[in-house]
Amino acid sequence: MEETAALLIASYSAWVRRWIDPTERSVCIHDGRRVHAVSDDLALRGIVVGELLARVRELVPDASFHRHDPHLDAAVWEDLLTVLAEVAPRLRAAAQGCVVLEPWDMPALKLLNETFGTRLGIARTSFLARLAAQSAKPGAIHSVARRDEERFLCTDPVRHLAAFGIDPAIVDRLALFGLTTVKRAASLSRRHLAAQFGTAGEGLFDLLHPHGPDPPIPIHQSPPAVTAAFAFNDPVSEPGEILPILDRIVAEAVQGLGARRAQILTLRIEGIGLERSDAARRVLKLPTAHAGHFRTVARTLFDGLLPPCSGPAPRILSIVLTLGGLTWPDGIQGGLFDNRPALANAVRTLNRRYPGRLLRASITDMHAYLPECGVRYEPYNA
Repeated sequence: MEETAALLIASYSAWVRRWIDPTERSVCIHDGRRVHAVSDDLALRGIVVGELLARVRELVPDASFHRHDPHLDAAVWEDLLTVLAEVAPRLRAAAQGCVVLEPWDMPALKLLNETFGTRLGIARTSFLARLAAQSAKPGAIHSVARRDEERFLCTDPVRHLAAFGIDPAIVDRLALFGLTTVKRAASLSRRHLAAQFGTAGEGLFDLLHPHGPDPPIPIHQSPPAVTAAFAFNDPVSEPGEILPILDRIVAEAVQGLGARRAQILTLRIEGIGLERSDAARRVLKLPTAHAGHFRTVARTLFDGLLPPCSGPAPRILSIVLTLGGLTWPDGIQGGLFDNRPALANAVRTLNRRYPGRLLRASITDMHAYLPECGVRYEPYNA
């Protein structure tokens, strides 16, 4: 393979909310106390990940604030990978919000990149492609030719290495040492990096100096889903014939869920006289197994797939309904892990006895390559 592409969604959790509701321009995702992700416009206004939520509410009261929902992020990511697989069957999710793929249908991939407002990087290796994607503007492409690789690495900022799971503290220290570009950071030997950062430094060296060619990109395997379908013996066009069948396959799909819940509904119809796309998707706000809710969404999507009423009525041949984004309900013993008042009082007592010495763990990246890279320890405030 001569070229590798990397598609990047900066601040993925914020992008999800804007993709679901395009009317939301300024989006802030939080964990109830600190900022988890922000849209590009808020980042330009100086709002950064990790800031206190109360302060951000005062600085940008006009923004839309949403609590981080990992299930929603995962459902949209699953749907996005399915769409990308149609134009690039070989793809690998490097992280949530970043996918490495083989640019099989480049015109279609460019169109998707513009539609989604993502960033596309193209280079010889996946490492270079991911760096190039970070340098691209939303909806644009940054291509790095083989002859330009050296010059690109000499200008690409070292802060882009944080997207590969490198501890931001290490990236900041590299910049303080004057190693402000990827090329300068790569000039250090394994011994130098290990002496400064231990095993994390050795991992950084391996990232900057990959051994051998990239592993092959696998063909995308769609995640589990529940599908129900119906094929008419003769084409039909009357709502009285179609809607009961639609309700029936919704009920069959819900029955196939069992104890699971679904967050994505995909409806595909085939027939004569259809002018629009024959498939439509809807990502729900929360996973559910409620047949009535799915039935309402399915009917809405079906109406949207039909052509305008001014033309002849289409004749439907088949209907296929798929429920994706499958999750299991919360465990029934979740109450065993509820907060205990006695323990909370003991923690507050220790905090008063040893002020500033008690720390609490705050999750900053649920999809970090190393668990310790996704947690920040901060002073406990009772």
